[in-house]
Amino acid sequence: MKKIVLLLIVFAGLGAFVYFYEIKGGEERQAAQELEESLLRVTDEEIDALIVQRPGAEPIELRRVEDLWQITAPIQAEVDRFVVDALARDVANARRLRTLEDVSGQMADFGLEEPRLTLTMQAGDRTETVKVGAQDYTGNQMYVQLEGSDEVLITNRNFFTSADKELKEWRSKSVLEFDQDAAQVVEVVRPEGLLRLEREGEQWKLVQPVQDLADESAVSSLLSTVRYARVVEFVEEEAAPESYPKYGLDRPRFELRVKAAGRDEWRTLQLGGNHKKDELYARDTARRTVFSVRDTIVDNFEKDVGSFRDKKIVKVRQDELDRFLLTKGDQVVEVRREGDGFVIAQPESEKGAATAPYRFWYPTTDIKFEELEARPSPEGDPRFQDPAVRLELTTRAGETRVYEFAEHEGAQLARKLEDGRTGRISLADFNKLKGLEAASLKTPTP
Repeated sequence: MKKIVLLLIVFAGLGAFVYFYEIKGGEERQAAQELEESLLRVTDEEIDALIVQRPGAEPIELRRVEDLWQITAPIQAEVDRFVVDALARDVANARRLRTLEDVSGQMADFGLEEPRLTLTMQAGDRTETVKVGAQDYTGNQMYVQLEGSDEVLITNRNFFTSADKELKEWRSKSVLEFDQDAAQVVEVVRPEGLLRLEREGEQWKLVQPVQDLADESAVSSLLSTVRYARVVEFVEEEAAPESYPKYGLDRPRFELRVKAAGRDEWRTLQLGGNHKKDELYARDTARRTVFSVRDTIVDNFEKDVGSFRDKKIVKVRQDELDRFLLTKGDQVVEVRREGDGFVIAQPESEKGAATAPYRFWYPTTDIKFEELEARPSPEGDPRFQDPAVRLELTTRAGETRVYEFAEHEGAQLARKLEDGRTGRISLADFNKLKGLEAASLKTPTP
């Protein structure tokens, strides 16, 4: 027995040795070797600043400020983080593919007397400057030289391609930076008045100019349009307030304000006059730069209030449903939950027959308002005195919700009885409800 225990201890020790030395240690040795073979022997996470100097242009300084990249010279501006991250990654991944020694007097042959580009990298206390010369005969590699070294190195071209950009290519083209998922309050100031939306839990609500549930897709479209809109042209870098009138930004045509949950400050985009045929002047109020955007950005701003109101009539999930009761005159169709499925409870002729949700539930929940009325329907509304269809839903929690459908002066109407929410629906949807029959709900037997 002692021998078996001893063998198990030995095998466990060998396993630990293999893992820590051969596997984990091998990974660490591989990483160390790759770092040694890299051009600047640095990881992209260690890089604090990158300064790109192109012939005839001012140096472009890119620095990490509180873990975020920013342009700090020749202007102060936000960066396109994907472009800067790509450069930092390519700088870290650049390899010393070959080393050329005894090359004094040959710098012109390698394009290093007048470099195509000079890049300075700062990482902690380290500063390294690389001169980038001509490409080699393959076209995929470049001759480079580290400042203070007599050697010429050959490295991959990616490093040069990522760095060789004009100032405008480093800049963020986002018109307004905000976290769409964290947005809590949205306001749109427009000629017809203020549109205000507030998120409560997962549901957006319209607060002004009317109070109602908001159409989630309309709110998402509004925010996404701005979040992913891009600057067409930077017009004036440091625009003073006195210059705003010439851009129509002293009295903006539209203004979008977004406030995140738990934050007091607003992120605000202002849209002014026409810049060019298809462009508008704009500014993010957190910056002094005036820029232009495509005028299609206002399409969502110009939508009428009704477009932002939730058009869905029945807002009960199928998994919440316990009882479905449809009344048409003296005809009654009742469906009840039984275990994990549903069965017909009325009429008596179909009682006990199994039914599938797609036969009664989705035709009902697919119906939407085409146009909502501005005010709730009052109790005793004569238009619903004798509804053509009455739908009563009971949830598994015991809540009951009632919907009525009627025809009035050639229009098909629907309302939710609890809050009076009323509007017009299509004739096709109205007829779909009227056409629901118990016999058609039965699940066919094999």
